[in-house]
Amino acid sequence: MFAGGSAWALLWLLIAAPTVFVSQILLTLLVRARTSVRMTRAVAWRDVIGLGIWHVVIVALGFYDSRAFFALLASASAGRR
Repeated sequence: MFAGGSAWALLWLLIAAPTVFVSQILLTLLVRARTSVRMTRAVAWRDVIGLGIWHVVIVALGFYDSRAFFALLASASAGRR
């Protein structure tokens, strides 16, 4: 993580981590608030696919390139809203 990195890379990481954390909580609450999820106690396949893609984007943040960082952060923050 720190090999060859700069202070800017660390700053962006310190911004990304809380952003992804908050979006994870919001996304969980949005899925949980749906009536169909509460009644069946199961998520739909589109939820599984959406959350899977969202998690891949979060993992991609760990392998970020400075040119693609903001696009990945925006994708991870937006979630499936």
